[in-house]
Amino acid sequence: MKSENTNVNQDSISHNAELEIIRVENLHKNFGENEILKGVNLSVKQGEVISIVGSSGSGKSTLLRCINLLEYPTKGKIMFEGTDVLGDKSNQNTYRAKVGMVFQHFNLFSNMNVLQNCITAQVMVLKRTKEEASENAIKYLHKVGMAEYVNARPAQLSGGQKQRVAIARALAMNPDALLFDEPTSALDPELIREVLKTIESVAKDGMTMLIVTHEMTFARRISNKIAFMSEGVIEEIDTPDVVFDNPKSIKLKNFLRV
Repeated sequence: MKSENTNVNQDSISHNAELEIIRVENLHKNFGENEILKGVNLSVKQGEVISIVGSSGSGKSTLLRCINLLEYPTKGKIMFEGTDVLGDKSNQNTYRAKVGMVFQHFNLFSNMNVLQNCITAQVMVLKRTKEEASENAIKYLHKVGMAEYVNARPAQLSGGQKQRVAIARALAMNPDALLFDEPTSALDPELIREVLKTIESVAKDGMTMLIVTHEMTFARRISNKIAFMSEGVIEEIDTPDVVFDNPKSIKLKNFLRV
């Protein structure tokens, strides 16, 4: 049955559809003798939102961690705005500032308050003054509905609030793309909605995003494309309607029946 939901990000890519932000070519990742990624190819255009779905162990999170260079690929190429980020001349800290990451377990500094969490990387990596970083951080904390909590420590926040702070922290770096690694999987059901609403708001602003998620309804609503991973490769990638209503591969058909 066709979804009545409209794609929240379709308009944002209409003027930039040919500008490629990230290209992954024949990406492999081994952990010892265990090959997790087995030749992944993926192209992400400016303003696109691509949701990556698949069973646990299919390589989804490993792919994101390789793209962000938290894991170093065994073989293959990662191009960012036309530059090989695995090359000797690539500045990995600068690259990570341009491709932000929002983690499953928030990764906030427990000894810092909300504002400090959002300004530290700006000062250290982007060399902004504390005043500039604070002003920028507060702007994005307002966007995610967390400005009133600037003095709170992470231990004083709910899981949903922590994740919204993590999103604000990533946005404050003014990245060209954001990677979300199962951003709601550590949350109680009643907290998931607020985080998904925040991510949709970021998508409407035209942010390029790769999202690993198990939230299928959300993925269908927010995405320009759905990439289905199985056994370390992207088995199928297409528009949400095609993937959910007319899947081609047997593996994807079986996954959607689960």
